[in-house]
Amino acid sequence: MSDPIDDSIGDPFLDHVVVTSAHTQVNTDDLTFRCSDMRQAQDILLRAVGSIQSAREKISALNSGYYEEYCSETALENAILDVTQCARDIEVFQGNLLRALLIFIAAEGDAARFECVWKKFGPQQPSTWNVGTFSPHTGQNNIPTGAPIGSDQAQSMRGNSPFSPFLCTDHVRMWLAGGLLWGTGTINSLIHHASEFATGVGDGSVGLRAELDMAAIGRRIDYDTAYFVPPGRHEGSYVGNREIASAAALAASWYAGLGALFSGPSYGVRVSTGRGAHNKASQTRWVGSGDGSVPVALTYVPGTGAMFPLLSVIAGASDSGAGLPASVELRKPGPVGRDPVTVKTPRQATDALRRIATLKEGSDTGQIEVLEHRGLSGKKSWSVIVRGTQKWLPGESNPQDMLSNLQAVAGQNSDQRQAVLTAMDMAGIRSGDPVEFVGHSQAGIIVGQLASEPDVLRRYHVVSALAVGSPTGGVIPGEGVRMLALENTRDIVPSLDGTANHWNEGSATLHFDGQALDGRTLDGKPVFAHDLSVYVEALEHCERESHGSRAPVEVQEWLDARQKNLNFTDDTVTISHIFDTQRIRPST
Repeated sequence: MSDPIDDSIGDPFLDHVVVTSAHTQVNTDDLTFRCSDMRQAQDILLRAVGSIQSAREKISALNSGYYEEYCSETALENAILDVTQCARDIEVFQGNLLRALLIFIAAEGDAARFECVWKKFGPQQPSTWNVGTFSPHTGQNNIPTGAPIGSDQAQSMRGNSPFSPFLCTDHVRMWLAGGLLWGTGTINSLIHHASEFATGVGDGSVGLRAELDMAAIGRRIDYDTAYFVPPGRHEGSYVGNREIASAAALAASWYAGLGALFSGPSYGVRVSTGRGAHNKASQTRWVGSGDGSVPVALTYVPGTGAMFPLLSVIAGASDSGAGLPASVELRKPGPVGRDPVTVKTPRQATDALRRIATLKEGSDTGQIEVLEHRGLSGKKSWSVIVRGTQKWLPGESNPQDMLSNLQAVAGQNSDQRQAVLTAMDMAGIRSGDPVEFVGHSQAGIIVGQLASEPDVLRRYHVVSALAVGSPTGGVIPGEGVRMLALENTRDIVPSLDGTANHWNEGSATLHFDGQALDGRTLDGKPVFAHDLSVYVEALEHCERESHGSRAPVEVQEWLDARQKNLNFTDDTVTISHIFDTQRIRPST
């Protein structure tokens, strides 16, 4: 394992960086003892400062005017400065050690231990966050470990009928006794996390605490909710927190139902571009959801009456996976994309990441960019650039919406995933061409999905993936795919899957404290923790090699591999293909 704390003196930001990868093996018990030792050493030094200060004051009180006394007093003053600085250095080092320790404990999923260590060595001010009564962790000991939706284990937990848990005395007693405490604690915790996330206050561990809470919330929702999975429906490939996947799948079902009520059923997504590959005429292609991606046809949550079952039935009915009905006429002309243009080759990873900000924002149509890199030898490589969530309400026509968020976290198919694959096909990517995926927020989840799915990897030669500010714990990159994730520990979005990344050889996660960056808004306030610019700046620090500093080994290896695998040279020419996307509904 490489040293999780980079001790380079060239770039102070790298002191706030922790990298986890397949090589990360940490004895968190030993690391906890080391934190305690550092705290004790700091206390000893501070007491020594007090003793030296007292001696200096006594010598100064003599006021005899002797030169020897003056020299002694000066020596003691210098000793005070030196010992004080040493104590401060130990405090900084102990803070860095604690940051790494909390990241490792959160990855283990031990909320109680996290709370103990965090409160012992962390912020010295009162905190409302805890894992006891009035928290999302209330009653967790009574909840059995969840299982994938529709599995035999899940059904046996709930009985043969989808509503049988509410006939079970133990379940009813647990829900009635713990529901109020759990609900109150969960709301309080979520408000606290949202406040830290939005304002940037706190010690920088809100993302880790939110991850532990999301895991607890997922377990509770998964256990409290009865659901039935009809034949032919599936949850998708997901290797992370199964309870979070289940909860996200349920929410996706309800959200799709609301969308169908507000805007009518979805018939898939339309993808359009300009002249396209080989100077062809403008292209427009429609693609359906393909397999009926809404997995839950019948659900029930205590106290909600018929609302959620009705939404689930509506969602299932509107998600037939069939083609565009002949009776549906597209009433409005769709977006037509943009003709290809030559752009700067993204030699650095930050160049590719910055291109996300050039895509449409807040529009009723989504947008995807596919960069075609051409070398003098005729070889090509490609970068697929995807932006994050743009719309939040049910029934949106932009597939970069909340429904795609929920489906992606659940490991399901989504209109946005389908749109990306369609854009890749329309751009003319060949099976042997090296491909990289780059995404922020929602797009990072899609990137993780595509970089891990066997069908995609059989069709495309994916060599690199970059996901920033995204919950990607539910995927494992495929063999030969080098993936890098960036997670700001002040950003709660990467925590929404309730689990840490546990990836294979060649991939890594860079954890950092965004407050250690220089980014400020025009009025001098810190940039929002989830903002793309925070992640661009963090990666930029890793790309620099000034003052003798270098990125952590795993990140440097990823950066080097990306350059090599995409065949970038000084002669590479890059063509940008823009694809507009729009979900098709009766009102479209």
